[in-house]
Amino acid sequence: MSKGIGGFVRVIMQDENTVVYEHYAYNLNEEEYQNREHIYDGIITIDKRSLVESEIHEKLKKQPSGRKKLMTKRIPREVDYIGLITAGKINVENSKFCWQILNNGTGLIAIHIIFKIFDLYQSEGAIPETVGYHV
Repeated sequence: MSKGIGGFVRVIMQDENTVVYEHYAYNLNEEEYQNREHIYDGIITIDKRSLVESEIHEKLKKQPSGRKKLMTKRIPREVDYIGLITAGKINVENSKFCWQILNNGTGLIAIHIIFKIFDLYQSEGAIPETVGYHV
């Protein structure tokens, strides 16, 4: 069963040093935070140098045909998201539809979306254009 909360981001600007996402949040359980029009009113700015590359493992694996094939596997690395926010490598301007703010002033949905951005970056090796978080 769905909790009825979530958010979405999309890239609005990107250069060699920075990627900027606009985002929205919603909470269908509370009238004032429903954001039915999906108004993008928050900003997440990420310094590209803070993006953590995954660890890449390669090995030759023998196939049933007897031939060998190079197998590549991406191993995600741990990321200190709160440390990056504190250091100013990630800046968040919360959506006005953000109903839960953490001690560091960052909205809960923005944090979940940042987790997904970094996870997708590590698994795919590219900065995602859009990311959704819906629970």
